[in-house]
Amino acid sequence: MRRLAAAAAVLISMLGAFTAANAPQASADSRDGCPYPYVCFYLTKAKWDSRQPTAMFKDKGYWQTLGSNSRGSYAVVNTRNDDAAMLKQADGYIGCAGPGGSHLGYGNSPYVEIKIVDTPHC
Repeated sequence: MRRLAAAAAVLISMLGAFTAANAPQASADSRDGCPYPYVCFYLTKAKWDSRQPTAMFKDKGYWQTLGSNSRGSYAVVNTRNDDAAMLKQADGYIGCAGPGGSHLGYGNSPYVEIKIVDTPHC
């Protein structure tokens, strides 16, 4: 009986090592045409529908002014795993696209600045 229990323990240990070695590794993925680790802007609904970003940002820690390919975008996608993207609108309102999140449409006030922050919350 002891031999059987010992053999079973060895087998279970070997299966655990095999499973851990062959488990898929965690990785970030592109989303909606936006590669990791970027926050992407889609200037028009047509660009959004065809998943073609018109601008991409990845620097974090400071406000960045949006240019002509991102200012007033129809949609924003954040492919980052742990960082949120704060989205300032012309009227001063600040929206948020959390990790893996998105923002669609901006209403009456266009996006004018972005700040990627080192936290999952804005």
